[in-house]
Amino acid sequence: MDSLERAVEVLKAGGIVIYPTETVYAVGCLISFPKSIEKLYKIKQRDQNQPTSALVPSLQVAQEYVSFNRTARKLAKAFWPGPLTLCLPCTKDVPEMILGPQRSLGMRVPGSKWVLELLQMVKVPILAPSANFKDKLSPTKPTEIDKNLVKLVDYVVELVPEGQKPSTIMTFNNNTKEPYQVIREGNIKKEMIAEVLEKGD
Repeated sequence: MDSLERAVEVLKAGGIVIYPTETVYAVGCLISFPKSIEKLYKIKQRDQNQPTSALVPSLQVAQEYVSFNRTARKLAKAFWPGPLTLCLPCTKDVPEMILGPQRSLGMRVPGSKWVLELLQMVKVPILAPSANFKDKLSPTKPTEIDKNLVKLVDYVVELVPEGQKPSTIMTFNNNTKEPYQVIREGNIKKEMIAEVLEKGD
């Protein structure tokens, strides 16, 4: 059994997995297991009301969970798959603890072929906080993953992330003067976002 098949098996059983993305190592579980999400938050020493993001295999799947406005859809089409997390109103019944203000949920289609294949096999969004404890650096190499964290999860995928900067995170609102905000700037810069939005449809 290879690492992909094993990760699928563990996730579908409600397990928690450390896995590589195109940015850093993430630690996650399927969005469909509330008890696993609670365990993940405890492992990460994460506040219960601190939102997290989820990875999906396509824009089509993302639209089953969140509502896209015109601006967000345009950016998703331009930058997905890739390191851009869009925080949008959640339209599906998911555990409240992963949601942000106004029931928003961060979504991203990753640029990693391995993770895309994983997502297509599990058929459910995977939570994707970085594989670190609170206030510690996000690991980009196997040696940087905290050994104490490894002991608390069910499986570690021993592949290396592609090492890009963490994803750019955006929120959206109905304010026409400021329809979006860049919460964190990563590889996708504000100028690149503005350039896409200035183009006509």
